Amino acid sequence: MGKNFISLAIESLDPAKIEQLAIKSGLQTRKPKKISPLTLLNLYCHESINKSPSFNDIAGVINDSTGDGPSRQAVCKRVSEKFVSFLKMVLEMALSEKHLEYLPESMKKNGCFERIVVQDSTIVKLPSALFDEFSGSSNANTTVCNARIQGVYDLINKSFIKFSIDKYSKNDLAAASELEVLTNDLVLRDRGYLKSDEIKRIMYSNASYIYRHITGTVYRNPETDEIIELEKVLSKNRVIDMDVCLNDKERTPIRIVATPVSEEIANIRRMKAKKRMNGHNPSANLLFLMGWTIFIINLPRDKFSFKTILALYGLRWRIENIFKTWKSNMAFGIIHNVSAIQLRATLMARLITIVIIMRGIYRRCDWIIAQNSKRSLSLAKLMRYIQVRKERLVEILVGLVKDSKQAVLPLIKYCSYDMRKKRFNYTQQEEIILDEIFLS
Repeated sequence: MGKNFISLAIESLDPAKIEQLAIKSGLQTRKPKKISPLTLLNLYCHESINKSPSFNDIAGVINDSTGDGPSRQAVCKRVSEKFVSFLKMVLEMALSEKHLEYLPESMKKNGCFERIVVQDSTIVKLPSALFDEFSGSSNANTTVCNARIQGVYDLINKSFIKFSIDKYSKNDLAAASELEVLTNDLVLRDRGYLKSDEIKRIMYSNASYIYRHITGTVYRNPETDEIIELEKVLSKNRVIDMDVCLNDKERTPIRIVATPVSEEIANIRRMKAKKRMNGHNPSANLLFLMGWTIFIINLPRDKFSFKTILALYGLRWRIENIFKTWKSNMAFGIIHNVSAIQLRATLMARLITIVIIMRGIYRRCDWIIAQNSKRSLSLAKLMRYIQVRKERLVEILVGLVKDSKQAVLPLIKYCSYDMRKKRFNYTQQEEIILDEIFLS
């Protein structure tokens, strides 16, 4: 089958370890004749970049390489629940790999956070035939089937640490408690993950968090236990930074900070709110609060000003940009009319490929490019570059394994941010924010 881009990308995922996972999952019970687990893994990942792999295509590619390929029925038989379990094990192993040598020096020397963890989800539209298994929304006229993919990304290590493929009905709030929180983590999440139990769990883990305020959250005065009327407090004070308690049994202490936004941003928020409410008018209090940016945090006041908190929370957009890049350049949201097993296999293969690209290519090449040309690698441009000719994936990885700077020369030319831009690109903004925090 030629070069194995899995083992090229992540050295620990060698053929022997992959075979062990195949045996453990039950995919391999004896020495395979035509379709080895490694071959099936490579082809599924390779073909999943911009389409759903078909049994016929995979059988044909094997035949092109060996001259004695299996039938499409034989491939179909191999793509089973055991294959999905095998892919899940490979994904977990890929996610567990560490490449700390590419961290910025400031983070190695003075890390106030060991991880900055961003959790977000994206929706993938599925064939309606899978509605019973994955759910979605339906009415008298239409049925829409969706799956929800949860991703957890570490901004410091520039790599994903977890994925899950869930039913659409399993919302972000239900997935929140499944995130493993470690000491010295900073957890960045949007409103969909906000609940008091999660705030307490993060706090008891000796970790930190930044949440956006969600309408309806009740705060109490830590001294009098009276309910704080947030609208009145904001009306009297242009900027607030105060200690309050949640409205739970333990009266969990939190810090709340707020500052007004421009009228233009406030009006955009209000317009979006009215659209979401399908013609109903939002309450006056809700419209008022949309004129403010409000955060719930537990970061120390002497080290984290509102400006720093706002910059840190802005980093959360990184994972949303990654999701958008996948959908735009890897056809991540395109799923043909396949079975539930084929669907899970395709999504798992795509996630494995994404981990390889993020850890094995994007992060390493970005580091090499920065060292040699002072430029930054664009993830979107890299995805398009690979998608146009998938063989480039292997070519880049072969060059990286050989430690050749030649591997990144085309990426500098075709996939890097333009140095002529006067404003900072996203990668530069991210590094500036993190450097300021870690060197402060």
